[in-house]
Formats: sequence, C-alpha cells, structure tokens
Amino acid sequence: MRWLISLAALLLTLAAHAGEPGGHYAFRSHGADRGLRTQAVTVMAQDRAGFIVVGTEDGLYRFDGQSFQALDTAGGLASASITALLAVADGSLWVGTKKGLVAWRGDAPVRGRAPLLVDQEIVGLARATDGTLLVWTPTATFLGRPPALRAVEGLPGGAGSGWIAADGRELVIGRRGTLYRRDRRGRWEKRLLPRTHHRPVP
Repeated sequence: MRWLISLAALLLTLAAHAGEPGGHYAFRSHGADRGLRTQAVTVMAQDRAGFIVVGTEDGLYRFDGQSFQALDTAGGLASASITALLAVADGSLWVGTKKGLVAWRGDAPVRGRAPLLVDQEIVGLARATDGTLLVWTPTATFLGRPPALRAVEGLPGGAGSGWIAADGRELVIGRRGTLYRRDRRGRWEKRLLPRTHHRPVP
C-alpha cells in the first residue's frame, strides 16, 4: 500500500506543535522540490539518529527535516523497490526489498553482512532484542539470528503481521484468517480468527 509522503512531515511536526490547541495539526507536503524523485512511497521508519527513512518503488531516501537524500542503493541492494524497513538498537536498519534483505547503516550497507534471502520478496519484519529476526515473504516465514534464517515448517507466507517477544522466545503471527503462536517452550498452536462481515461500500 502506498503512503502519502505528507505522513513523513506529520511525524516531524507533531512534536513541534504539541503545545497548540487540541485538534490542530500542521501538514506539509514534500516532493521533488525537496529531493524525493518519486512519490510512490511504500514504507517509512525512523532510525536511531532520528532521521526519517523512506522506502519507495524506486529507491531509499533519508529525510533530515529539510530535504531528502537519495541513498546509494545501487551498491548494496539487488532491487531498488523497497518493501519493508526495521530500525534496530545498534543503529542499523534492516531494509527489505523485492530481492532480499540487507542490513544498512547511515548511507551504506553494514560492512561484513551479506544480503539475506536473496531473490525473495520481503513483505514483513520483526526483531527481538536478542537479535532474533522474524521475516516473512509471499511463500514462507523465516526465523533466526542472521545470517542463519530458516523457514518455519507449517507457517505460510504472504501479507499479515507478526510480533516477537523481547527475548525472542514467544511469537505471534497473523496470516490469512489464522493466528499462530509459539510459547516460551517452543510449542506452536494455531487458532482460526472469527470471521468478520463487511458490507460493500455503495
């Protein structure tokens, strides 16, 4: 799903306008005039330095509050189509693309970390404080401490959501109307979610 880039401005202006009367927010639109060559925004995250990092269908950008800097994805990413972002405590940023997963810091890939799950589209990311990474693609769900990521048998891929406990021992994953949970003993359980009925919009 594409996000409007004005959301990035909202993140940066909420704090500045916190003292204003309730219900008043400032929106600002940014585009090519600020260095963002495309407005096909797919995902956003804030890194540990406070910068807003923006993933698009045509590259990775960093916003410093004034302008966007296009990061050199050509040297470290197999695909310029960014599909997922996850900031972690050590200051690095996991960047998911349509052709794999890369650890990024600043304006370049982290040295010594090879791309993971090459040629697979990354559709979601979650991480525990112990370094355990939860990654899902259209066809599978992967778990482990990089670079050792292994597909979890019995878990489907595809769009959904996931949560991982701080110590990496407990997991909850939602996929296709089903909730999968791994308890602290490593046992998996599966529960079907209640069906919801939506009336079509006229």
